[in-house]
Amino acid sequence: MQDDRLKVLEKMIRQRQKDNDAAHNERIDHIWQRKLQERDTVMQKIQKKKMKALRKLAAKRTKVENKIEKRDIIADYANYASNVYAPRARDGPSYDKSTVELQVNFQQFDGYDGLMQLERTFPQSVLEAAVNIPTSKSKGNENRKVR
Repeated sequence: MQDDRLKVLEKMIRQRQKDNDAAHNERIDHIWQRKLQERDTVMQKIQKKKMKALRKLAAKRTKVENKIEKRDIIADYANYASNVYAPRARDGPSYDKSTVELQVNFQQFDGYDGLMQLERTFPQSVLEAAVNIPTSKSKGNENRKVR
């Protein structure tokens, strides 16, 4: 009877050991899967950073390559969206021919004599006011009331 009890006890111990091993293996598999998933997410983040860095480098490379090219003046003036007509503020000041000509020394206009000298440089047509008052050719306007 003691031998039978011993056999039953050994059988129960083996079963418990199998159950414990299965639980440990399941826990290890679960941890393994979680670690694999964490590795994949880290790899995806690294891949995204890599692609972003490559895009930035490609953009910088195109900017460098564009600076080497000679300016096509005809195309710049033909395109109304070019920097000639609408320069970008982020590119810095525009040094076009028209802006260089507009430099004025305001100190010479401090007094009356300076203003008179400036007025002499203007053509006479600019200084004279030419106002034409339109006349009504329709005869029915006299009877209208103005509110």
